[in-house]
Amino acid sequence: MGARDQLNLDFGDKFNLLCDKEKWEIISQHLIAQDPDSSRDLWLSQLKPVALGIDRFIFTVSARFAKEWIEKHYLSLLEETASKFTGHQVKIEIHVVPPQKGERKRTQKKRKPPFGLSLNENYTFENFVVGQSNRLAYAAAKDVSERPGRKTYNPLFIHGGVGLGKTHLIQAVGNALLESSEVEVVYVPAEYFTFEYVEAIKNGKMSEFREKYRNIDVWLVDDIQFIADKERTTEEFFHTFNTLYETGKQIIICSDRPPEELTPLHPRILSRLKHGPIMGISPPDLELRLAILQKKAEQENFNISPEILLYIAREIKTNIRDLEGALAKLMAWTSINNTQLTLPLAEELLVDYIGRKQTNLTIDDVLKAVCRHFNISQRLIRGKRKDKKVAQPRQICMYLCRELTSAPITEIARALGRTHPAVISGYNKIKEELQRDKELAKLVQEITSKLLPSRE
Repeated sequence: MGARDQLNLDFGDKFNLLCDKEKWEIISQHLIAQDPDSSRDLWLSQLKPVALGIDRFIFTVSARFAKEWIEKHYLSLLEETASKFTGHQVKIEIHVVPPQKGERKRTQKKRKPPFGLSLNENYTFENFVVGQSNRLAYAAAKDVSERPGRKTYNPLFIHGGVGLGKTHLIQAVGNALLESSEVEVVYVPAEYFTFEYVEAIKNGKMSEFREKYRNIDVWLVDDIQFIADKERTTEEFFHTFNTLYETGKQIIICSDRPPEELTPLHPRILSRLKHGPIMGISPPDLELRLAILQKKAEQENFNISPEILLYIAREIKTNIRDLEGALAKLMAWTSINNTQLTLPLAEELLVDYIGRKQTNLTIDDVLKAVCRHFNISQRLIRGKRKDKKVAQPRQICMYLCRELTSAPITEIARALGRTHPAVISGYNKIKEELQRDKELAKLVQEITSKLLPSRE
């Protein structure tokens, strides 16, 4: 199994002595670190821990869709992971608790979006660390938060790899506007928009759906790449976008890639996306990585030596999410064990973060190994054939690329001639089948051994 699947449980029985907030912080950070390229952090952040006992965890969410999505995609994983941490079989309950109507009057500075997903209160401009790689995107987002709807920044398109701060910026705009004005702000991942659209069609409520979406002031759309290959959803998105844009409403869209790479998104939507500025965020340099770690440690009142922070900043070069996940693990260990953290101990604790970054394998290495094993050409892997003779090697290739290389999903998709969702689907299919198909597990292990001969 790859490093993503290693559950490095260093806490023992002391885990059950932690408060609910600390338990959830450890579990959620562990799950995000296991699959940093996914949108797990977005969905797990919707869960608010209410009571995390030894054998039952109770959470609340503010929207029915969030409950249904999490239960469908993450419930079994959450229960399995919680059970391993507590040492007991854990049952998870998720309840929908909508914001109370009176809540707005009591806390004027904490208004909630009328629908969509909740905003993370920690995603503010004050908590965003600015560096060379994100300065322009930050400046544009800050301007929008102060003067929404101006054509200069409408629409605003922000793109960059996973975990680089796109969601933080887009939600910072929302939080700032909810605090300083009376505008209606709605934050929706493209997955959410798709779900609501399908539900509206199914229940004959398209009029209500359109009325709801086309009468807001600020529309924050995350992970737009999710709908790139969904023709009917993109059609509805186009008309919603047009209505809001033509009435001067602010639109901000985030993606893991620039607009020209959002194939097969319809050209007229691509044209609309290019009406405003396109801001890219690149991976943070050493100085920014170190500043992010210092800021996070300061916020959490975590006393950690500069030597260890510099070690993390030098070794973890991928994204902010991995940096913060590594720091969270060290904080959890220190909190539970009340032990002075040394550099050798930090190196040992972070092997599941830093160890998996040390491989020099490339997508091309994996592709060649899979093709040799199955005696098929790379052209077939990249082609359109979907029969099992080609589909399974292709999916194994997706799985091994994610397990053995540090390449992001976008790069894997491009190399294999596939879409972002297709790579996620192929990876998950193989991962699930490995649990029950011994022959497949043996086959994958054989290919892995050839790629990593020193790791028997």
